[in-house]
Amino acid sequence: MQVSDTQEVDLNKNGLVSLTDRLTIDCVWSNKQRKPSAKNGTRALLSDTDKPDILDKKFIKDMGEDEEESADYSKYIYFSQIGGILMKAVICTGYGPPEVLKFEEVEKPLPKSGEILIKVLATSCHVGDTRIRKCDIPLLYYIPYRIFIGITKPKKGKNILGMECAGKVEAVGKDVTRLKPGDPVFALTGFNFGAYAEYRCLPDKPNQGSEEREGMVAMKPKNMSYEEAATVPGGGLTALAAMRKLALQPGEELLIYGASGSLGVFSIQIAKHFGAKVTGVCSTANLEMVKSLGADEVIDYTKGDFAAGGKSYDAIYDAVYKLPGSRFKKLLKKGGRFVNSHQSLSIRMEDLDFLRDLIEKGDLKTFIDKTYSLEEIVEAHRYVDKGHKKGNVAITVAEE
Repeated sequence: MQVSDTQEVDLNKNGLVSLTDRLTIDCVWSNKQRKPSAKNGTRALLSDTDKPDILDKKFIKDMGEDEEESADYSKYIYFSQIGGILMKAVICTGYGPPEVLKFEEVEKPLPKSGEILIKVLATSCHVGDTRIRKCDIPLLYYIPYRIFIGITKPKKGKNILGMECAGKVEAVGKDVTRLKPGDPVFALTGFNFGAYAEYRCLPDKPNQGSEEREGMVAMKPKNMSYEEAATVPGGGLTALAAMRKLALQPGEELLIYGASGSLGVFSIQIAKHFGAKVTGVCSTANLEMVKSLGADEVIDYTKGDFAAGGKSYDAIYDAVYKLPGSRFKKLLKKGGRFVNSHQSLSIRMEDLDFLRDLIEKGDLKTFIDKTYSLEEIVEAHRYVDKGHKKGNVAITVAEE
């Protein structure tokens, strides 16, 4: 049997995906196919009402039906189809220089129950992305990393880099209540990364305690562009967790080493929000930028030993992890606290909303050094590899 048909559907009736309009598609299937294929990259479909032979019990169960006979096959075909459409993505084809990043067409993700499908408009070139690409991992984590990410290259499901993004909700799965199609959002993509692509699925409500691993989504700050918002989740959430770990009190003295990088930019402002007095350590070229972010004092490490002044601090944050902890701990007051950028920190779902509120109040901003298109991702990685970026590097994925 081979069937070719064109039909129209109001997807809201199925309760699976909330789209604002009605979608029409040409659907073709046969007994020999495992799933339908759309003509000319059509983005959604509804099928003939006849029961297609291509759907097995496992697929039906995955889509939320307990009994095969009670299945509404039209919505299964819809979900199967939307997952079968291709999108552009940057694949990390191996560990090595920026040139291992290659454009490919991959299957577009589909939102499962409780998931949000984001049309990615912007992402970033994060230091974390470059370290994954190079497999530049501290010795303590090297073996677990290779097992988790991939032995010889990042494995499928983890080979599209991109730790943060901003965009619009394209569609939502069943039981999603916080967001709706068309909402502008920004997101942390979790341990499966995936922002170097046109679309990314993320949970509406990640499991408590697993937010950093699963990823998280929130409404985008109203006073930020998509490029600006895309640079906030990774560095902003990590900086907020570090400042909370340090338990800063109003009036306490905080030293931030690496104050001009992404973590430093956000840490200065969040520490000031908590009432700390901040001393930032950076190079000559970045002194004015660090001052403009609110640092009370700045130290130019190119002019000599930053620790030579004899001053001690209540708390120290090493935002770049380039020096041994012993160098910093000598500068702590009795009972002082030290945190570095490689320590495991707790990140919570509500933290992304907290950052958005700070941004909309004018208490937190990003700093974008350079902006590249996704087609220029290799060049962006080359630039970040030099180790001298100021704040963040944004990547435009698509126009709004």
